[in-house]
Amino acid sequence: MNKKNGIALLYLIIVIILMLILAGTVVVNMNTSSDSTRLSTFANNITQIQEAVRAEYILDGTIPQKADTTILSKDDVITRVYVDNREAFREELVLNNESSHVEFVELDLGKLGITKEKYGFGERGTDDVYVVTTDTLRVYYLYGTEYNDERYFSLNSKIASILNLPATSEDESKTSSNSYSGVFISKSNAPYTNNMGIKIIANMNDVETLKISFQGSDEKVFTTATGRNVFEFNNFEELNNLNVLNSKFSATDINTFNNLPQESKKIQITKYNDSNIVARHEINMSNYDAVPPQILDTTVTKYNSMSIIQGSLADDFSGIAQVRYEYINKLDKTTPYYPDVINIDNTYMSKKAKSTEVTSDNKFSIKVPNDVGEVLIAAIDNAGNIVTKRIQVAS
Repeated sequence: MNKKNGIALLYLIIVIILMLILAGTVVVNMNTSSDSTRLSTFANNITQIQEAVRAEYILDGTIPQKADTTILSKDDVITRVYVDNREAFREELVLNNESSHVEFVELDLGKLGITKEKYGFGERGTDDVYVVTTDTLRVYYLYGTEYNDERYFSLNSKIASILNLPATSEDESKTSSNSYSGVFISKSNAPYTNNMGIKIIANMNDVETLKISFQGSDEKVFTTATGRNVFEFNNFEELNNLNVLNSKFSATDINTFNNLPQESKKIQITKYNDSNIVARHEINMSNYDAVPPQILDTTVTKYNSMSIIQGSLADDFSGIAQVRYEYINKLDKTTPYYPDVINIDNTYMSKKAKSTEVTSDNKFSIKVPNDVGEVLIAAIDNAGNIVTKRIQVAS
């Protein structure tokens, strides 16, 4: 009997141990779930506030900061963070590539129409506030949130990875932007482009002027009105046609910019108050390529059943993306090869024309039927520039 009781007691102890292990697992899972929910809520709050701040800036050219507050330096902000969290905050500034001279302002959530948020109104201490950088408009909550024993203060790449959020780094986005002192600028951030995609929103008063320049050019003055001014252009020719400058960029100016080394393709937007510089933005256009590729050394070799056109290509920056070709006319060189095709222009060539392979050393070869009189060849680079060349096949 004692032996049976001992076995029963052993079973009971084992069951209790298993129950304790399972209970511990449940607690851990519940804590992990709670942490994940808190992090997701934090990321959602930061996203909404950040989008609201940027929308306000684009519309009115102002950051909704608290009244009677001043620009805060990095050190000013760090002193507001709870002492035990300061090192984590410094590390996050580095993670977000904030400069050593980054400046912040304290946000007024009421100006953004946010009144029901539990946090960010300074009721819990000096770190219970949202601040935003004056250049990138990135929002930080100084109290932060904790996840897996780490503290987070902004919507950074680590949070995006944990929550599987879409990548938002500038290199992968379609546009990049910056803002400072009442001037917001965005531009195309494609790896290669022949469209600048520049948008300038400037809030001006009656003694301020806005000027544009680049290496090798004089400053041109924008015609601005008091209040909000918007200028959008894809190239300098388009900017000239807007008739918003006191003098236009000359063809020589434009050619100079287009042929600058890529690292020197920078546009300066400067805001003056009388003769004093208020702000200077530098738009990095190292991804801009407006110089079309070249079609070189074309030859035509005739055979009994066909002709073969061969050639080489050159492009100094973005590289050749594709070569396309189309039959223009028949042997008499006057009868269209495709009577139904009315306009074989650059759009047609880049989208509808036949394509051929380009070798690694930028050479191509095209087989042409013997009833073709002329062929139009188009070389297109990765920035979207196109050049065409008409090749006579018939003698």
